[in-house]
Amino acid sequence: MKHARVLVVEDEAVAASVISDQMRRLGHEIVDCATTGAAAIASYEKNRPDMVTMDVNLPDFSGMEAARRILRAHPKAIILLVTCEPREKRLIDALSAGVKGYVEKPVQFQQLRDIVESLLLHYL
Repeated sequence: MKHARVLVVEDEAVAASVISDQMRRLGHEIVDCATTGAAAIASYEKNRPDMVTMDVNLPDFSGMEAARRILRAHPKAIILLVTCEPREKRLIDALSAGVKGYVEKPVQFQQLRDIVESLLLHYL
């Protein structure tokens, strides 16, 4: 499997820790953890990660808005939404905006592994 530099965007400390730990178990490097949409955009510009895990619900604006802003500037960005409510319309909007996939909370290791491997195989 390819190894990636990952930006974790998550405002809940426990969820951020779980996602970061799981990504490290898969052999990936966590370049930063951001807790707001604005911090995510700034970190993406600074660190240029290979992949972003993006929580949908952030305190300043939605993860979808942060993803859209990153994708406008970097159309090939690999963004994986992390959501506790995978509503069909939200997912269709996300995919049409350029988000590459999603994973449900609570994040399960095997589910995360499978989607991350697939995304890196196809997009990195």
